[in-house]
Amino acid sequence: MRLPLLPALCLSIFAGSALADRAVLSGVPSAPAAVLERAGFDLLRSDGTVADLRADLLDLLTGMTRHDRVVIHLQGQFARSGEQSWYLGARASGSDLLHAGRDGVSLITVLEVASRLPGGAFVLLGEAESAPSHGRGLRAGIGPLDIPQGVTVIRGPARQIARLASGVLYQPGTDLRDGVEGSGSVLVQGFLPQGHQIVPAAAPAPEPPVIGGGVPQFDTPRPQELTFWRSVQATNTETAYRDYLQRYPRGAFRAEAQAGLDALLTDPLRLAERAEQSASLSDSLRRRAQRDLTVLGFDTRGVDGIFGAGSRAAIRAWQAKTGLAVTGYLDRPQIAALNAQAEAQRAEEVAARENDARLWAEIGGDAATEADLRRYLDAYPEGQTATRARELLAISEEARTIEAGRRDRADWVTARRQDTPESYRAYLEKRPDGAYAPWATARLRDLTGPDPADQARAQAEEARLQMGIVTRILIERRLEQLGFQPGVPDGRFDRNTRQAIARYQEARGLPVTGFVSDDTAQRMLAESGISFTRP
Repeated sequence: MRLPLLPALCLSIFAGSALADRAVLSGVPSAPAAVLERAGFDLLRSDGTVADLRADLLDLLTGMTRHDRVVIHLQGQFARSGEQSWYLGARASGSDLLHAGRDGVSLITVLEVASRLPGGAFVLLGEAESAPSHGRGLRAGIGPLDIPQGVTVIRGPARQIARLASGVLYQPGTDLRDGVEGSGSVLVQGFLPQGHQIVPAAAPAPEPPVIGGGVPQFDTPRPQELTFWRSVQATNTETAYRDYLQRYPRGAFRAEAQAGLDALLTDPLRLAERAEQSASLSDSLRRRAQRDLTVLGFDTRGVDGIFGAGSRAAIRAWQAKTGLAVTGYLDRPQIAALNAQAEAQRAEEVAARENDARLWAEIGGDAATEADLRRYLDAYPEGQTATRARELLAISEEARTIEAGRRDRADWVTARRQDTPESYRAYLEKRPDGAYAPWATARLRDLTGPDPADQARAQAEEARLQMGIVTRILIERRLEQLGFQPGVPDGRFDRNTRQAIARYQEARGLPVTGFVSDDTAQRMLAESGISFTRP
């Protein structure tokens, strides 16, 4: 139910009526509202329904420039999803992500309305202690807020916000920092200069500037002029300075206002912003600029015709790369240059795709040879058919591996069937790294025997070890444990023992002689945990 508008307190000022303080209240108890009313605020108050809040915000927005200070105080249920938050009203029922815009008012919208009066806008958000369960995609509460410049946000539990508002925050002269100190979970965010107040205390008029013999240079400022000037300083816009100079042509702060206006008129960023505004860029032109930036590799975080933070950052990055003044704003010549670069990039991409397709057709597509497939991938590693080329290469390489194994097996079968030193030598010469090379080497040694000179040296080395019967038995038993079949462990190295020693040496990568060398004995006994010392 919409409550009637409370009467506004109107004050007269020099050459016209004073700027009005105004407040939009939704779901706010009567005590804070009464304090604001006594402070001279014109109240737009509803019982917490979203429809009434929308109407009040529109009413507030249409007369924003006629207000000195604006308060938007919302209490009730809030919901959020990602970086978006909505006010759902004082008696909200569960909503979901798809219907949050219908059931509530976006806090982005609320803050955007407040941003129209920078330095004089205050948004109070009181979250209900009992949060309903929302539908899919929504969570209860307020998420992170992107607070515009010049807007002050005070947020926290509804009871604490209402208590502070009726107790200190809406009282004249209360410093916001002091007002929330020690209040637990209440936060003040955004614009918060030293001594910032929602309801300013009546200030004594400052001493006017004096020239020579003590004649005031300008009129002595009245309280309303001083309040207005503070708002102009916080806003720091051309419109604000012009408004001040128009309202107070002989004001106490005329020189400062003119200096501030001159600084803004020569500021490069302001000039760039004005140039973009004067270009009157349509939504379609803005979307084209966003698409062009994206084509050139600058992420605008969407193509929606709105130059938000992502688009501004992309514009700045493009300007820096192009050697232009980095402002984040576009004029028509820059838009034309941006489009020309993007069209050139698109043309290059189209030509690359055409060349890609042409080369793929030239090599025969799926029928291409391995060499042609590698040539294609060298030219277009991320090409349109690069994945298919890699698949075909893998299939071809696998087939070649299978064929190589088949031929290796056939050559080994031939050598084994002939079973002659010549057949094994032929196999090893043709396939030194073949799968059957170890067997061919071993069989060739069995057929040809070791080199007589090497055998003589190995036999002499074994004799120098002077192994006793016990050591020989230990070696035979170790060979037996390892599965090399030395025969009966009796300390006599017969033909079976010699063959077992040779097999052990081959398995351990030692010179294959069939005689026990110092290295062979040390290795064998060390594996058994036995220390061997020559006499």
